[in-house]
Amino acid sequence: MLAALLLAAVGYTHPEQLVSTAWVAGHSRDANVRVLDLRRSGFEAGHVPDAVWLDPESIRDPQNAPTYMLSPVAFEQAMSRLGISNQMRTVVYDDRGGLLGARLWWMLNAYGDPNVSLMDGGWVQWTAEKRPVTTATRTIQPGVFKARLQRQWLATADDLRGSDRKTGNTNPGRPDDR
Repeated sequence: MLAALLLAAVGYTHPEQLVSTAWVAGHSRDANVRVLDLRRSGFEAGHVPDAVWLDPESIRDPQNAPTYMLSPVAFEQAMSRLGISNQMRTVVYDDRGGLLGARLWWMLNAYGDPNVSLMDGGWVQWTAEKRPVTTATRTIQPGVFKARLQRQWLATADDLRGSDRKTGNTNPGRPDDR
């Protein structure tokens, strides 16, 4: 317990992966930052200034189970339409505790772009702090995004079975009690 409190006091292991609402407020207009709103609804009623809306269903391919990831080409096109390039810092938020934003965070990392962060607290935190909200939409210049699949970001059933052998867990449905 003490170690967890100490870690919380020091900060996150990878603070670049989680940015504060204050950071977003100070950088959302930067040329090399793209803020993406992944809420299922509500963008038209108000959003973070200069944020761009991305329908979370638009980056889900129901024909590509079990990951449901878009193909590399389709993902490149989707990110490029949003003005995202591989050199850009992408910040994502949603209103579901990060569930929808974390999926895009994972996909960007899986396609070779680790320069992505979640906004800590998401839309709920932004509005609780009474930060500026706008209904204006920004004009987007297309970006050039190149997807390069990073296999280490994907886990297969074989990977999981191998993990169970390494830990000695004989019941893959339940974690070790060790």
